[in-house]
Amino acid sequence: MTYVFHQDLFHYWDILQKHVPRTSQNSFVKSLEIFSVQKGRMRTINSKTFGSSFREWKFCQFELKKLRQMNWMECPACEQQQHSVHIDGNMKLYRQLQQQP
Repeated sequence: MTYVFHQDLFHYWDILQKHVPRTSQNSFVKSLEIFSVQKGRMRTINSKTFGSSFREWKFCQFELKKLRQMNWMECPACEQQQHSVHIDGNMKLYRQLQQQP
């Protein structure tokens, strides 16, 4: 069986798991199955296949950002003149920068 996932679904799952704590991938896939049945489609969505496809999509997004020479350690909004500071966030960035080879 072949699965095709639209990248908007991956965008939605990425946002959902970051902003809704304790949401599991299995619950998300189960809700997609229920939605599919309501629309008259097949119910079967393999959770492992969805997870591996999502991880591959995330890696491709990372590689695209690297090709665009985007540095995820810098904030584009406050890069020139920093507006405000969050101490905990800045410490996490500092620790991550120190750990890079």
